[in-house]
Amino acid sequence: MPSTATPSNPNKSQEPTLATKILNALESLVTLEIRTIVGDVTVSGTGNNDLKTAYDKVPLIETQINMLLGDTTTAINSKFVDDPNYKFLLDYHAKREEKGYEMVQDNVKALMSLLKLSEQANQ
Repeated sequence: MPSTATPSNPNKSQEPTLATKILNALESLVTLEIRTIVGDVTVSGTGNNDLKTAYDKVPLIETQINMLLGDTTTAINSKFVDDPNYKFLLDYHAKREEKGYEMVQDNVKALMSLLKLSEQANQ
């Protein structure tokens, strides 16, 4: 984290304010990514970059939704479209898309409420 020293005390770092943390969280909610992957996958954490797999070798369904613009892109491996045995995965992914969108909307509402409370507390 870069130093946020103040002119009155150049050696003291300040933590970002609650409002700044909330605004940063809101910015991170712009793109919703949902992946349904069939194959060997290693997850080493909770972050988006912690999912390690060779996408070109592992069948997947991936959706990216730009929450600000409403643009949605879904990539579906032809294996899932051509084989009727995988229809349940298409249905599962569609339900995860719906649930993911609802979760982001709920998170935005909660963060906006926190931001409002933070602003009121600082008045």
